[in-house]
Amino acid sequence: MTQVGQHLGAGRPTATNPAFGRSGDQIGDAPAAYIAADASGVIVDWNQPAEHMFGWDRQDAIGRLLVDTVVARPSVAFVAASAQRLLASAQGPAGGLHTEFEAATRYGHSFPAEATAWATGGGGTPALHVLVNDVSERRRSEDNLYRMAALVYALDEAILGASLDGRIVSWNSGAVRTFGYQRFEVVGKDMSVLVPPERYAEVSRWWVDLQEGARQYETVGVRRNGVIIDLAVTVSPIRDGRGVPTGVSIIARDITEQRWMAGTLEATLHSLEDALKECHESEARSRRFLADAAHQLRTPIAGIRACAETLLRGAPLAQRDQLLLDVVRETARASRVMTGLLRMARVDQGENLTFRDCDLVGVCADEVERSRSLAPELNIEMRTAAVPVSPPQLDANVVREVVANVLDNARRHAAGRIELIVGADEENVEIRINDDGPGLPPADVERAFERFISLDGRGGSGLGLPIAKGLAHAHGGDLTYEDGFVLRLPQTAPAVDCGGAARPGPRP
Repeated sequence: MTQVGQHLGAGRPTATNPAFGRSGDQIGDAPAAYIAADASGVIVDWNQPAEHMFGWDRQDAIGRLLVDTVVARPSVAFVAASAQRLLASAQGPAGGLHTEFEAATRYGHSFPAEATAWATGGGGTPALHVLVNDVSERRRSEDNLYRMAALVYALDEAILGASLDGRIVSWNSGAVRTFGYQRFEVVGKDMSVLVPPERYAEVSRWWVDLQEGARQYETVGVRRNGVIIDLAVTVSPIRDGRGVPTGVSIIARDITEQRWMAGTLEATLHSLEDALKECHESEARSRRFLADAAHQLRTPIAGIRACAETLLRGAPLAQRDQLLLDVVRETARASRVMTGLLRMARVDQGENLTFRDCDLVGVCADEVERSRSLAPELNIEMRTAAVPVSPPQLDANVVREVVANVLDNARRHAAGRIELIVGADEENVEIRINDDGPGLPPADVERAFERFISLDGRGGSGLGLPIAKGLAHAHGGDLTYEDGFVLRLPQTAPAVDCGGAARPGPRP
């Protein structure tokens, strides 16, 4: 009998030689690769799954050293040492070893394997038994799971798992960056630590909606430092094999910056829309201004032309003086219109004001005296209701112009009396001008301050009150009608722009 035959006869498990502790039929039918070796590590048995796994036919494998046949080089020392320990103990399956090692095929291909090994010593002959399973697929699955877990952990999005009672059970690095908590600080705690108190009811609703599957929400969360952040959240149920929810998967993305950018872009868009609207309105005002100015100038120019043509045709001597008087009158009218237009243009461009201590009572007294000389038939009075504690910071020349415009308007409408009242409080000065004329109907109050609107039909330019209101705005105040015209101005100078001109108020 050859050496291979001797090893076969000495070590093969059979019904008459129970040295390996199992029947030959049982071992041969094992689904795993079964290998038996004697005390020197020489293979003495080899089943069909071992042939498929390692590529060695039974007759080729028997008689070879175990470590040279099925073990890849990196695992040789480990397997040899483990085999020696098992053979020395010979405790049978109860004292066996379950381990993993790097296996090798006949053709040099290595693969991860899982081995269950034990030794027997029945009949005085130690024997080693090994069941081997190829765990390549399991390793690949585990590697994929590890890679997926590593990928999930490294994602920028916060990914966390929660139990059905709302307690956090998993926490990735994205969640650390998003919420500021380390894993050990939140695992096991209630989801409420991530939510502002006013949003508890909203988040609780997520658990109610789980039966409907994955849902998306936009909400807010709270970081560890108390900062509120905007979140886009996807909430999905985690189900068992029967489809019953066992937990909740939550993916949260911080959209605070995107929200801010969207808000900024929206605000910019609104600003551009407002600027475009203002541009269109400004163009419309300019067109209307030019049309109104042309209309205002057309009448006096037409009158001057008519008089001049009559004179050229040889008007009678008695009529010439009247025609020349009409030319002078229409020329003065055109001059007033042009002066008003130029003044209005300066107001629109931004009045360049000089703020100094102003003797408001003195300025008003001077204008009252001027009006008395222009209309001696009227009773024009002035009184002081309250004097500013300290001189207000005003441009006296501009205040004088506003008061003069309003008094001129009052002279045209008063029946016999005009009253100017100077007052003050802690912040503003007030000049009220009343007359005993018919006053302004409520429907005409706003129109009285529109350009080129002359409500009395007396041929005025319709620019006096708009100019006065524009100058009041330039002072940071206003001119209104409250059963009489009221000029209110702040006692301190308004803010100025980079050019030093006062920042104008709303355009009249």
